[in-house]
Amino acid sequence: MSYDLKLFRKEIRKQYDDLSFLENEDSISPFTNEQIERLKKRLALYQYQIENESEGLITYNFKGGQLGITVYLSKTSLTFKCAGGNEEGLFEIMQTSDEFSDSEFLTLNLQDGTWSGMCLETELEAEISEEDSKVKSIVIENINLDNKTNSKPWWKFW
Repeated sequence: MSYDLKLFRKEIRKQYDDLSFLENEDSISPFTNEQIERLKKRLALYQYQIENESEGLITYNFKGGQLGITVYLSKTSLTFKCAGGNEEGLFEIMQTSDEFSDSEFLTLNLQDGTWSGMCLETELEAEISEEDSKVKSIVIENINLDNKTNSKPWWKFW
């Protein structure tokens, strides 16, 4: 059994309401050439070594095949696989994919269908902040309306 994580451009999460895009990866917005080059450099820094390179797909292993980790870089995704459920391998791919999930990438956990990443957290915080602002605005409007209906001082109601 393997554990799989996929890194995509952050826009993918907003483009699709569900995970149906996984059935046809040709419909997914590809990485830019600059993004692919940055991912290659980062993988090398994290001690991932090229195992095989073909048109549109580069296969990496981790430290010469340690921990059962294989990584696939395609034009649309970066896939981390850990075969055999090795705890150290799982930790490594989770940690690495999390560190790669920055301002331009998000990680999709294929086991439970959840997204994670720094920009996702920032987006969620922004959405919450926006919702809070709307609620505060409504409350302030209601207070203002209440004050307008009771424009007479309290002692003049008799």
